[in-house]
Amino acid sequence: MISDTDTYCATRGQDMNVDTLARTFGLLALACSVVLLGCATEPDITQDPDFGQSVRHMIALQTADPWTGGTGLDGEKATATLRAYREQVAKPQQTVERELIDINLGE
Repeated sequence: MISDTDTYCATRGQDMNVDTLARTFGLLALACSVVLLGCATEPDITQDPDFGQSVRHMIALQTADPWTGGTGLDGEKATATLRAYREQVAKPQQTVERELIDINLGE
């Protein structure tokens, strides 16, 4: 024979499971929304009309324009410059020898 107390306890146990499940899903949804809000980006900075202008300006300055008639190095001057560079790089660095000062604070 099932008493009213047994029925109440069984029903109450199911209600607690449903409440626990609802709380778990609620907390999970809240955690997911917090994580997704953390991934939100700031407003698009490319809407600024001058965005990237400094980069485009520097690229334009560093791009060779063959129609300007700029002068370059002649062969002899380029060879001499390269030879001087290679000789300078190949030299070992001079080491400076210094005397060590011995400070004796005891015997």
